[in-house]
Amino acid sequence: MQTKNQTALYKKELFEVHKWSNPLLPFIFHTDLVDTHAVCGNWHESLEILQIIEGSGRILCDSVDHNISVGDIIIINSNEVHRITSDSEIRFHCFIVGADFCIQNGLDIKKLKFKTKIKDEKAAELLALTIEEIKAAKSQMPFSLPAVRSFALSLLVYLSRRYSQSIDNTKENRQSDIIKRGLEYINENFCDALTLEDIAQKASISKYHFLREFKLYTGYTVVSYINTLRCEYAKRLLGSSLYSVSEIAVMCGYENLSYFSKTFKMYTGCLPSKYNSKRSEAT
Repeated sequence: MQTKNQTALYKKELFEVHKWSNPLLPFIFHTDLVDTHAVCGNWHESLEILQIIEGSGRILCDSVDHNISVGDIIIINSNEVHRITSDSEIRFHCFIVGADFCIQNGLDIKKLKFKTKIKDEKAAELLALTIEEIKAAKSQMPFSLPAVRSFALSLLVYLSRRYSQSIDNTKENRQSDIIKRGLEYINENFCDALTLEDIAQKASISKYHFLREFKLYTGYTVVSYINTLRCEYAKRLLGSSLYSVSEIAVMCGYENLSYFSKTFKMYTGCLPSKYNSKRSEAT
């Protein structure tokens, strides 16, 4: 029987809670690469700013699809479900700013909606200066902490003045909240026998409405989303070498071994029995 601890071996929570090692620097910065591998949607209270530096692809933000390419700056709003895909690969800077930092400085990002995609040289310059000071802070350069906060705030004020508008949170987030409830239920139970009726009931919506809205917000059908989670979890279990393929099939919610093997191959490109040998060849 699947346990919550086993499931936690795979799952990255769809709702991200950001924790700051230094409360005076409530920021995260890293450079990411997305290839043709499917990326599950997620959301968080923090404001996220991306800068595309290589390649092209698409980002889905609360059911709205945007093409993205080199030079684009993408602003992901607080609590906005988002997902990035690419036909080849795409590399981007990712700068995440804590909601509390924004609110403490007079920018309530939960009541603002930013334009998703912009091209703006001044914004790019301010982001570059912020990134430079973040790197300096890691090297413990003098006065880098106040410099990061200063440049980050300058960037936020600039974006807020030019690319944001006030929103009615109650109306704006009603549909996305419905989908989030469904996502959370699937995320907690993807290894169990799930029915569309159960998922839609948890989301307090009809199953036909849920199917349509789920596809709009996540880019997945419900079935493909569940299979993606199951196959990713299966890869982790196969990598542990603790279980047989038939045991893993059951642990991932597949009662039929043949169907599990067929589905796993469709989503990963190889049979589960060959997965570890393929990984070894790749390394």
